[in-house]
Amino acid sequence: MSVEQTNEIPKNYGAVVGKMEEGSELNIFNCTPANKESQLRNILNCLLEVPIYNDSELDKSAYTIDNKLDYNNVEKDWLEIITEEFFLFESTINDTFKNSIDGIPPKGRFLLQMQRYYRNAKTDLNLDSNSQEEIRQNSTNILNKVFEYIHSFLKSKNEIYEHFDEDNIKILVAFGFVECKILEKPKG
Repeated sequence: MSVEQTNEIPKNYGAVVGKMEEGSELNIFNCTPANKESQLRNILNCLLEVPIYNDSELDKSAYTIDNKLDYNNVEKDWLEIITEEFFLFESTINDTFKNSIDGIPPKGRFLLQMQRYYRNAKTDLNLDSNSQEEIRQNSTNILNKVFEYIHSFLKSKNEIYEHFDEDNIKILVAFGFVECKILEKPKG
């Protein structure tokens, strides 16, 4: 008999137990915040290995997250990840960015990659125009597509092996959103 494992992580990040069938083995996964932070760092370090050639694309103008969420019509699932989950691990992400790689600050390297994934997502979804209305109507699809790119890249590097990796990838997508590399910054 088999154990059905879940990809859902409870809010308290305690032990996750698969659904038990009679006669099957007990399967417990430890997903404490410390383990989640460690895996998040591993995923982020893997993503930072991607070569970057130009950091002049980074836009550092100010905005508020609430305005950006409204401007892009971010829906419930991603809204919760961006407004709740991300902020639990923001310091872990910023901590990982402290050392320079090839003369380019890691944060800039990561954000350029997120910006490329965003552009690729718009192209793959046939949103080549920069119509804000099209982006608003497809914000969930765009965020999901960026998630797919990261997941696919990590899978190709054999870095997807823990059941909570998908949540960590979503947190990194949220970071790209908060830093305005995914979806559009409110005008004015």
